[in-house]
Amino acid sequence: MLGLLAHGLHLLLVVLGLAGVSALLAPQLRRPPFLRAGSGVPAYRPPASVAEHEERVAALRDAARDGRLTTAPQTAATR
Repeated sequence: MLGLLAHGLHLLLVVLGLAGVSALLAPQLRRPPFLRAGSGVPAYRPPASVAEHEERVAALRDAARDGRLTTAPQTAATR
């Protein structure tokens, strides 16, 4: 009888733990990870073609070479 009670308590703890983890992760799952409020970062959109992908990669490589990836984006007010 004591073993059944221990297993029931363990099952309750597991279920409560899963519910807690789900409650903590739910807000992150509702909002796309690439959409940050107020950061000026546009939502992610997959490239329409291979050429567009190559253009994006080239732009990222240029930005990394110039050091623009490590600086904050400039807004119109700070230029």
